[in-house]
Amino acid sequence: MPQDSPARPVTLDDVARTRRLPVPPMSATRARRILLRSVGRDLRRGLARVAIAGEPPRTGAVLAPSHVSWWDGYLLTGMAGLVGRTGSVMMARPQLDAFPYLRLVGARPPSEVPALALDAAAGRWVVVFPEGEIRAPGAPFPALHDGAAWVARRASVPLVPVALRVLQRGRRTPEAFLRFAASLDAASPNLRGTTAQLAHALRLAEERLDADVAGTPPDDVPRGYRVVLHGHDGAPRETSPASRLLAAMTRGVE
Repeated sequence: MPQDSPARPVTLDDVARTRRLPVPPMSATRARRILLRSVGRDLRRGLARVAIAGEPPRTGAVLAPSHVSWWDGYLLTGMAGLVGRTGSVMMARPQLDAFPYLRLVGARPPSEVPALALDAAAGRWVVVFPEGEIRAPGAPFPALHDGAAWVARRASVPLVPVALRVLQRGRRTPEAFLRFAASLDAASPNLRGTTAQLAHALRLAEERLDADVAGTPPDDVPRGYRVVLHGHDGAPRETSPASRLLAAMTRGVE
């Protein structure tokens, strides 16, 4: 007589497919805490370490970072928590429609730019990627949009260029490097002029970051950078217990 297969745990995919399983209600505060913990877990699992140079702002500000990887929004959200700030980030509408719960941790579509300015004025870090999309590896420095300058001017807060790189070097998982440049005064009514200053400062910060990393052995952190988050990935030459056991079992075998 055939036996029943063992019960499989219910997953979130099951809930999404059937929409028949009960989903317990959850307060926005609790959901926000869970999401922020999830961001931290993802950073520790997916990145070997995060190192920064320069001084992150300690007040409300508009951060205008390079956009080079999927990790970028997570990185700035995590960094905000490390310095005791909360963060908001401008996110493309299709992405936000796919992950609407990210609103709970500050994601807003471009149509809500005035709300982002209110967030910055209230003391949040507001992340606006001035490139508007992820830059392909090796692509030239792009023309920047005026959105970051507009939000900073509207909120009367500093505009901070942030060079950002997520690189595969001497670890099993990538490392992230951020260089916070000096903040810019965005009070001028000339948005294009402010954006031109931002482009110049961001390009210089990227060139400096690239040179710092290129001149550093792949196992090391560049001089002047400090590690603010250590991932689960061990040191590059650290081996797992299974690897050590296999090495002992095969010692002398050729």
